[in-house]
Amino acid sequence: MASQSLTPPKVARPLTTSPILTLPVEITVEIFQLYCEAYRTFPGHPTHPEIILTHVCRHWHEISTSLPALWRHLVLSPQSSPNIVALYLQRSEGLPLDLNCNLRYHLHDVKSRARALQLWELVAASSSRWQRLITHFEQRDISTIMAQLGPLAGPILEDLQLISSNQYKLSDGLIFQGGLPLLKELHLTGVLLHQLPSVMPGITRLVLNTMTPMSFSAFRDIIHGMPNLEQLDIEGCVVDEWFASNDPNSAIAIPSLRILRIAERQWPLTAPLLSIFAENLDTLSLCDADVCDLPNPAEEPRISSNFPKLRALVFAGNSYFDRDSFATIHRIFPTAEELVLENVGESFIDDFTSSMEDASLWPGLRSIKMGTLASEDSLCCLIEARAGTESPLEKLVVPDGTALRRLNWLQTKVKVESYEDYATCKSLSGVSPVIPAASPLLLTGLPRFVRV
Repeated sequence: MASQSLTPPKVARPLTTSPILTLPVEITVEIFQLYCEAYRTFPGHPTHPEIILTHVCRHWHEISTSLPALWRHLVLSPQSSPNIVALYLQRSEGLPLDLNCNLRYHLHDVKSRARALQLWELVAASSSRWQRLITHFEQRDISTIMAQLGPLAGPILEDLQLISSNQYKLSDGLIFQGGLPLLKELHLTGVLLHQLPSVMPGITRLVLNTMTPMSFSAFRDIIHGMPNLEQLDIEGCVVDEWFASNDPNSAIAIPSLRILRIAERQWPLTAPLLSIFAENLDTLSLCDADVCDLPNPAEEPRISSNFPKLRALVFAGNSYFDRDSFATIHRIFPTAEELVLENVGESFIDDFTSSMEDASLWPGLRSIKMGTLASEDSLCCLIEARAGTESPLEKLVVPDGTALRRLNWLQTKVKVESYEDYATCKSLSGVSPVIPAASPLLLTGLPRFVRV
């Protein structure tokens, strides 16, 4: 998303001895920007930090109200004042808008519902300026909101997230019939994909979460209309019946796809893996997978050929695999160099760690990332077992603040890094390693290991 620079306004410096008021306007503008960004990032803080700035003093009021780019970001809820929303729309002076609309409320709160719908009408009137729109809404309002979205156009909209509180009660009818020519990221929860324009060639990231599936042929046609799709997340029951044909030409070919995340609730994970062909896929995330999701021997070569360049495998959620299962997964994806465990159970971690002592499984394995760390004894056995091979393990990524009694020994064997969440990692040396953009590990910052 293109950033809007804050041009320092021409504001007279006040006649005062207060040090903070003697700062150059350019510095004050930078402080304002950092302050507002910080409060928008962390939940629980004021949702309108720009308003707070105007109440400090007359000088700050003059500076902040002279910066249209400062007012283009708006977070609102049913508690927000319509006057405040209108003020942001006015002071942003026609600039592209970044909106986060949380329109959820307590089921029996009639006043909050009325306020939420009033705020939505204000926001909908500015659709030509939307650049990023995140909207959470209640199931009882879905018909009203979808009807208002129907005729709208999003001429500069790049990031759209429509999230309903209920995935079962859906509304029919097309939305954004005026088109979304610049849309790059689309996240739908409880909203059907085929309700949007059929042509969205700019989409690079698509997240779908619904319990009302569409036909495989309709899904395939829409995906084929996204030639730049790089990341696809499928959760719930997105497709009614994944194809069962033995004809490889029936699969959905997505040559641009680099990241695929599957959390299928109706079909075994084998079904979408057989149905999608992504020759350049880098990272595959399997959520809530178990032994029953594994393919039969006849299907293994087909799945392997669908993802010939797979580099990273992510196991997430309530997953379960025994040792034989890991051998099967290795046969299907033998080229994996990076294995990631996200929010998996202790039994999965134990089976995984003991299985990885067998260096014949993924002999090219370079990196392991664990959201919950295995016992240090198990880790040491795994690392030592692979140390004597032609391709020893090179990197171990663990949660930030992990207590490692054998950190010194581990560092003699592998490079140890920490991370705060699934998007950031920290190098022990403080130097941020450079990795491919499609990797699930983005490294930055400084470590906080604990020696005990």
